[in-house]
Amino acid sequence: MPAAERAAFLDGACHGNPARRARLEALLAAANHEGRRVNLYDVASGRRLYSLPDEPIVIWWLAWHPDGRRLAVGRENGDISIWNLPEVEAAIARAGLAP
Repeated sequence: MPAAERAAFLDGACHGNPARRARLEALLAAANHEGRRVNLYDVASGRRLYSLPDEPIVIWWLAWHPDGRRLAVGRENGDISIWNLPEVEAAIARAGLAP
């Protein structure tokens, strides 16, 4: 993504919230794999950091909490999962799966 386009995306996604901007500059979430998986990427390098477990139902939306530490995953049936990313990252490290 070109730098100007990336900056415009981050500005729009953050709604002027500096904490959210800082988190988004470090990570970018994307749903893929037939809309059932959330991957988290290092935006600077484009490298995938890790994936959350596959969802049983198609993902319709993702939303960051303003603190930049939690991610809501909305599914087509109306259910929502809230992921505390520091806890996810700690579990990955404990399991020896960190990249």
